[in-house]
Amino acid sequence: MPISHVVLGISVSEAARKQVSCEIERKLRQPLRRRALAVRAFAEAALRLRFSEPAESGMQPAQLLACRRSEDVGDDLWHVYNRCREHLLRGGLSRRSITGRLTRTRAIGSIQQDVALNGQLWDLAVQRLAA
Repeated sequence: MPISHVVLGISVSEAARKQVSCEIERKLRQPLRRRALAVRAFAEAALRLRFSEPAESGMQPAQLLACRRSEDVGDDLWHVYNRCREHLLRGGLSRRSITGRLTRTRAIGSIQQDVALNGQLWDLAVQRLAA
């Protein structure tokens, strides 16, 4: 049986996870290299996570990059990640359906889908950070 180390009520592994998460968040706030291309590439990849066929979704990656409030302005990976995440999870973006009708995207109502998409977006951001 492994020995669990606890310091001040927090296990060592939990503290390490929090430290790594804080370090990743700090790096996400650094400006993206080749901004325009990197931002668009992230939005395209994020759109593919939600819609298997982005062309059939009737949406453009640029729609995910629109700011809903002044706090969303910024081209670092952290701001781009948060804008894409909010648009994909909350919905409300205009798009054309396959039949050509103007509709709005729906919010994700399932907690399981929400958590899965959130995790995939986070992994995508970490991958972009490593590149």
